[in-house]
Amino acid sequence: EMLSWKKAIGVNGYEIQKKSGNKWISVATTTANSYTLSKLNVGTAYNVRVRSYKTINDKKYYSSYVTLKVATKPNTPKITSPSSNSNHEIRVNWKTVSVCTGYQVQFAKDKKCKKVIATRTVKDKNSKSYTGKNFTKGRTYYVRVRSYKSVNGTKYYSEWSTVKTIKSK
Repeated sequence: EMLSWKKAIGVNGYEIQKKSGNKWISVATTTANSYTLSKLNVGTAYNVRVRSYKTINDKKYYSSYVTLKVATKPNTPKITSPSSNSNHEIRVNWKTVSVCTGYQVQFAKDKKCKKVIATRTVKDKNSKSYTGKNFTKGRTYYVRVRSYKSVNGTKYYSEWSTVKTIKSK
């Protein structure tokens, strides 16, 4: 997860800490106004804080911390098989991913999904499918799925799955 902040004038660097349990652990010291956190778990929220410092006579003087919550994206689900039935419904099946809150399913009229006709949210993290209704018989549609993780009311989305093509019956 890439962190970045506005560069402070007249400082020598920044200290970054991550909360682990009830303790704050120093992660890095940098002179840049950005830092990439590594070795993070997928679909997980982290508390991070940053403060600047100025060195005078070999002694560091620190500013107050700025604390923020960051979250990593969940994994991208994989569509296993879209299908259509005689009721003009399209069923999308996918492999579930660990550590997510739910999924978003999108139906489009074009392969690049620029002409989206419906986006539906599936709030069950254990769900493996969604059935869309009222599609036009004989028309080709394109579907894709992504997972999301909700953290304090904010949704963090995975990348979209590979687009799959299905013709409505």
